Amino acid sequence: MIKVTIYGEPIPQARPRFARNGHTYEPERSRNYKQLARLWLTQRLKKETAWKPLETALVVDITFYLSIPISWSKKRRTDAINGVTRPTARNGDIDNLIKAVLDAGNGLLWADDMYITDITAHKRYTADTARTEITVKEVTTTC
Repeated sequence: MIKVTIYGEPIPQARPRFARNGHTYEPERSRNYKQLARLWLTQRLKKETAWKPLETALVVDITFYLSIPISWSKKRRTDAINGVTRPTARNGDIDNLIKAVLDAGNGLLWADDMYITDITAHKRYTADTARTEITVKEVTTTC
């Protein structure tokens, strides 16, 4: 099992954009977040002795901790910290947040995200630093 934290506001994977000449490109915001994520993953994996990307069935748990909007009232902020209010608006679809993390992990945490057989994801607000926490476990039993 390995646990990794990516510090910074989670950014969802955006759809590819099309240039006037017909070529596709990844929006800068998504590209920058994936680069940041890969940097944090690389830093964490340096601590592991002889780390190789995993090539077995994997179970992944991801929790996205999003910043509470500054404009919110004290009561609303308290509700967000206590989990009464959950992030649903303007924070990105959870599937796109997951996609950005899975893409960043390719070749670092796992050889390819095709090895992930089970995934659990959560979006929460935090009064602390915005971040993404990832837990990866190898599947040890067979069906």
